[in-house]
Amino acid sequence: ADAGALPREYCDQKLLGGETRRWIIKNKSTIHGAPAGRQSANGLVERYWQTLCSMARAYLVEKQMSRDYWFFAVQHAARMHNMIPGRVNGRLTTPFELVHRCPPDTRTWFPIFSMVYFYKDSDADKSRSTFQSNAMQGIAVGRSSSTNGLLVYHPGTKKYYEPDTYKFDPSRLPCNESITSEQISVVRY
Repeated sequence: ADAGALPREYCDQKLLGGETRRWIIKNKSTIHGAPAGRQSANGLVERYWQTLCSMARAYLVEKQMSRDYWFFAVQHAARMHNMIPGRVNGRLTTPFELVHRCPPDTRTWFPIFSMVYFYKDSDADKSRSTFQSNAMQGIAVGRSSSTNGLLVYHPGTKKYYEPDTYKFDPSRLPCNESITSEQISVVRY
């Protein structure tokens, strides 16, 4: 059925409502739903989801991260999967390029769940004193949705930061940084 003409009862308004629906209509896209009781027959989507889950698991296992980071792993897997080239009408392109009408920028790629050092000179609206450290370390978890920057999670403060400048440390795993000495003593005994 045409996306603009889908009956209301066939659309999940949370998924296909608002901005998403307007984008689908504006781009004259077509949505084909699986017949009732036959959603398992949607092999292409199921295979895509299986690939994303496999990629996400590989990211988590490689950096020895917990399931708490599953969302970020799936989000990164989807972003990277959308940059894999394929042929459309004999032309080599990517899903990203088909949607945004420009090729993906490989400068935005980063090693997910890597340790990151970044600079923070203020807390809220107050500058840090000369006795406070301006350098922080965190875990790279994704791209910022509001800027073109990196999204970094700091486990100590449980906050997300979007630093202007940062440096990756490939020699350290984040899983080793988040364990405290109290947790180590509990594990041993």
